[in-house]
Amino acid sequence: MNLDLYYLSRGPLFKFAFLFFIFGMTYRLLFVLFLGWKKDYAPARGSALRGLMKELVNHIWPSSARRDVYARRMLALLAGFCFHVGAFIVILFQPAHVKVWGEILGFEWPSFPMGVVDFGASVAITSLLVIVVNQLTHPVRKLTTTPSQWVNIFFALLPLLTGWMTYHHLWLPYQTLLTLHMLAVDWLLIWMPLSKLSHVLYFVINFFNHGIKFGKMGTL
Repeated sequence: MNLDLYYLSRGPLFKFAFLFFIFGMTYRLLFVLFLGWKKDYAPARGSALRGLMKELVNHIWPSSARRDVYARRMLALLAGFCFHVGAFIVILFQPAHVKVWGEILGFEWPSFPMGVVDFGASVAITSLLVIVVNQLTHPVRKLTTTPSQWVNIFFALLPLLTGWMTYHHLWLPYQTLLTLHMLAVDWLLIWMPLSKLSHVLYFVINFFNHGIKFGKMGTL
């Protein structure tokens, strides 16, 4: 593959994609925060802080009601959990990625051995494939999964798969695989603020909002 495309993908295009990601995610976050929250005129029946702490405990050790719900979705939940853990290891602790983070932030942290990172990538890729199979075979999820969700899964899979192929030198020349990997990363950075993959922001907001709201209502 043309070297110019490689240097473009890891240089100017990566810088543009990363800045687009930062500004795009910041815009989405501010948009949600400044939508305006309805004033709660009902007298508090419980403690917001207590509700928040209970919500945290429920995520670590779910209540019996939640465990019943989780049991019916165990495969999807486990696959989603394993994907996020594996992707977290790859993104933050792969040695080359740590160097990139160091260039961006001005400091580095210890990286994981490549064997651990490779295992994390394999787990993340396998988990996404399990999610795909589950979506295709489950009678309800097969009907409710939208085309945009399939696109999101594909764009999330592509950087992991091309990075894994690059490390193992599979099928294509190393330079070609590395260029494809960088292009996939660049596109994912651009795509995330434009899609539901931006849920990484909303999870934290929803967590706090749910705990505080239902804590004040006295239902947590």
